[in-house]
Amino acid sequence: MPSERQTTRRPSRSARGRRKRSSRGAYTSDRSLHVSGWEVGGSAGGGRRRKGYCSGLKRHRGVRMAAFSMDRRGPEEPLARKGGGGAACQQLIASSGGEAADSPSVFRLCISRRDRWGLILTAACTRRRDIKLLLLGTGESGKSTILKQMRLHHVGGYTDEERDGYREIVYANLIQSMQVVIEALHDLNMPLPPSLRDKAAYIMSVRISAHDPCPPMLDPMVTKALVALWADPTTKACVSKSREFQLNDSASYYFDAAERIGAPNYVPTDQDILRSRVKTTGLTEERFQVGQLNYVVFDVGGQRSERKKWIHCFENVNVLIFLVAISEYDQTLYEDSDINRMNEAAGLFESISNSRWFAQSSVILFLNKTDLFKAKLITSPIYEYYSDYVGPSDYPTGCAYMESKFRPLYRNEAARPLIVHFTCATDTEQLKVVFAAVEESILKAAMEDLGIL
Repeated sequence: MPSERQTTRRPSRSARGRRKRSSRGAYTSDRSLHVSGWEVGGSAGGGRRRKGYCSGLKRHRGVRMAAFSMDRRGPEEPLARKGGGGAACQQLIASSGGEAADSPSVFRLCISRRDRWGLILTAACTRRRDIKLLLLGTGESGKSTILKQMRLHHVGGYTDEERDGYREIVYANLIQSMQVVIEALHDLNMPLPPSLRDKAAYIMSVRISAHDPCPPMLDPMVTKALVALWADPTTKACVSKSREFQLNDSASYYFDAAERIGAPNYVPTDQDILRSRVKTTGLTEERFQVGQLNYVVFDVGGQRSERKKWIHCFENVNVLIFLVAISEYDQTLYEDSDINRMNEAAGLFESISNSRWFAQSSVILFLNKTDLFKAKLITSPIYEYYSDYVGPSDYPTGCAYMESKFRPLYRNEAARPLIVHFTCATDTEQLKVVFAAVEESILKAAMEDLGIL
């Protein structure tokens, strides 16, 4: 009788994929490790992997899985070949503040699987400490001023060289603002006294070019003309009607300081820098550290022509701060004199805050320029521009009305409650309190994401 042969059934492919490996083997799909809100586990399909492979890395909340697989190669072999995982891992490390993606791969030095896992986990934890904060809003809503305040608060201000660079910007803001007022005097049929007409003509002849070196001080003739023009009641009356033309919000501030700005050895103060105005084009990035968190703040141009560039900043944003200049309820756009600025801001806020890009982001609304808003209410009542406004034209009622115009536009309140702050971007002391509240809400959201709260 032939001997009975013991037979074993080979497990199916799916069963083999589910089978756990020893500590020396590769991780499979049913084994994972959670680190700082990241899940590191096997590939989506399971299956057999050779010893020495890394598995995958994926973030919670439904973000698609990005697999990082590395072959066993010699030190002389490139890891970044097409279809391999070397380039992906290099990019992960580079994005977390490690080696640049085009540098010799740090993974070539890894002999054991433990070393490779250690590098990936370190990169994941580092990346979780980065807070990506995006400043959005229409043109002249105060985004760049908020970014300057963040720098003053977290980085420690400006160097002497940087202040010297702002000197030319302050000169340009001062002179160009007076030129706008002189043109408006003509358009509004508000003639200057004969004694000031020569001074007005002299100011109109001044040209400041970015290609010319900045003078160490303003021409004394320019300073005298500016001081004389601003002392005239007709000029002040014209500025009070600035809603009828496009004038820099800081014009009156600079006119009041014309003599100081025109003095020899002038150095811009923090307030001079905060109030300086340069149209933001493209992208401005600022980095600073708060405790254990690294903040990466992006400021983008708010004009219509600049908005198409925003899309590159939208991915993986932790916090969106949207700014609205509530003082602009009686003004129109630079680009279109038929469109009210507040209506433009409301439409943009609705589309941005409810975008799929920010479904997992904390949204904070800064109703900005409260100082200008409060001053305007006396001479320009809100009910003249909004028929649904009910109540006295005072500051508390006006603020409540402005919040009521924006809060209902946000439709993700249940998942991510909208946080609203009334701000004056040039008020450093007030912004310190606001920043502290913002940082607290950011930390709270981060702890909720990690399941701590």
